[in-house]
Amino acid sequence: MMKKLLLLIFLFTIKFSVGQNNQLFTWDALQLVAKVNDKWHWISDVSYRTISISSSANQYTFRTAVKRIINNKWSASAGVALFNNRLAIDKDVHEFGSEYRLWQEVLLETRLNKNLLLLNRFRPEERFFEATSKADAYNALRLRYRVALVQDLTEKIKLQIGEEYMRQLAKGNFLFQQNRVSVAGIFTTGKTTQLTAGYMWSKLPSSSQHYIVLLFQKTISFKNKSNG
Repeated sequence: MMKKLLLLIFLFTIKFSVGQNNQLFTWDALQLVAKVNDKWHWISDVSYRTISISSSANQYTFRTAVKRIINNKWSASAGVALFNNRLAIDKDVHEFGSEYRLWQEVLLETRLNKNLLLLNRFRPEERFFEATSKADAYNALRLRYRVALVQDLTEKIKLQIGEEYMRQLAKGNFLFQQNRVSVAGIFTTGKTTQLTAGYMWSKLPSSSQHYIVLLFQKTISFKNKSNG
């Protein structure tokens, strides 16, 4: 079943990528989850997004955040991020623009049955863009809402399907920013490691983008655990 799923993801990616000039990206990420205790987690990740199947960067990022586990359903996070974005989806354009970001998040995890989990996530982001040769510096507020289903297929394999809607306030206008639809397999590769591989389609106001996504996650736990 999993082989068929991965084949469908691959064919879906190819179908929507054909004819889209420079609209296919790869999104590779590494994430470290440090469980300080049962209630507090420190989460950091780096990512590298390339233009098509190449080594040419379109964006590279760093994020770090603190997560508070409230109970078995609710959690809240807050963090900072640095994004560097190529000014155009063109390998010949070498200038990057920097974005600094503050963000907060509330996550609700609802167990629908033994093997099916429903995720609801709301995330506000305060975005600060530095000036570039093409634009002045400006700030923006983006609101994001994501809903996802996670189905256990085996003890070590899960299927995740999600959708995320984003709307942004910038320069006095509160407008649609993008909508993402994704499907991915989540593979437990060791006692403390996990690999997520999948496809994501992003609908922007005037174009669409397609991503092949790979995320490797490592979890570490500190010995002293508490309920504080």
